[in-house]
Amino acid sequence: MIGAITCAVAVAVWYWVRDHPSDLGLPSLREIDVSSPGHSSADTAPSRKLSLWVGAKVVWHSRQTWTGFLAHFGLLGSYLTFSGLWAVPYLMHVYGMDRLEAANYLLAASVGLLISAPLVGHISDRILRRRRLPIVAMALLTSAVWLAMGF
Repeated sequence: MIGAITCAVAVAVWYWVRDHPSDLGLPSLREIDVSSPGHSSADTAPSRKLSLWVGAKVVWHSRQTWTGFLAHFGLLGSYLTFSGLWAVPYLMHVYGMDRLEAANYLLAASVGLLISAPLVGHISDRILRRRRLPIVAMALLTSAVWLAMGF
C-alpha cells in the first residue's frame, strides 16, 4: 500500500512540478521582478554565480547558519539519537514496559513532534513575531525533560 501511494505521489510530482515557471506558461521570476513597483535598472544586472567552495565558505562563516545548526543539533539531534537508539530499551528496562507498549509511546512522541514543530513555527512567526523566544523556551523545556529522565 505504501509503495503504491509513493508511486502515485511520484507520478503527480513528475506531472505537476517543473524546473521553471515558464514551463507552465507563467512569467519567469525575472519578468515578475522587472514588472514590480520600485524596480530600478540596477536590479536587472545578472547575479554572479559563486563556485561551490566560495559558496560553502560564505555559508560556513554565516552566523545565521550556526544559530540554526546549533538549535537543531541540540534540540532535535538529542531526541532523534535517543529515540532511534535507546528509547525502546530504556522504556522496557527502566519502566518495565513490553516492547510494543514502549514502541507505542515512542510513536506518540514522534507524532507529537510532527504536530508541534509547525505549530511552534506558526506561533513564533505569526503570533509572537520573534524566533529567539520560542527557541530558548524549547531549549529550556528540552533540558528539563533530559534532567528529569537523568534523575
